[in-house]
Amino acid sequence: LSQRKYTLDLLRDTGMLGCRPASTPMDPNVKLTAESGELLSDPSVYQRLVGRLIYLTNTRPDLAFAVSVVSQYMHSPRTSHLDAVYHILRYLKTCPVLGIFYVAGAQSGISCYTDADYAGFKTDRRSTSGFYTFRGTHLISWKSKK
Repeated sequence: LSQRKYTLDLLRDTGMLGCRPASTPMDPNVKLTAESGELLSDPSVYQRLVGRLIYLTNTRPDLAFAVSVVSQYMHSPRTSHLDAVYHILRYLKTCPVLGIFYVAGAQSGISCYTDADYAGFKTDRRSTSGFYTFRGTHLISWKSKK
């Protein structure tokens, strides 16, 4: 399952087809806060971009955490938040065809992987957790939640 055309349309609509690619969905050295940067004059641009990225997470579980972080600032987006969204778009530039691959044939066994970052969000000391569930080698569910 892939949303290649949707991803390329998103990059084209935002003018990011010719951008320099990024190797990760989110810069690990950037810590976003509600007060970092100046308020955007038109928050609807940010809200539309994040909404399109949320839709893209249906087939791109690698984006789930990064998109959940930027979606926390929908009510009052700032320039640093928009920069983080552009970083996600630069990551999409590296692999627009990435998706979920299912192999034909019988799959057996269930595996589940989980991780948590206890009180990792500095402003409100809330934890972030996530999980992936596989049936054989097929990814069947995933979630990242603050």
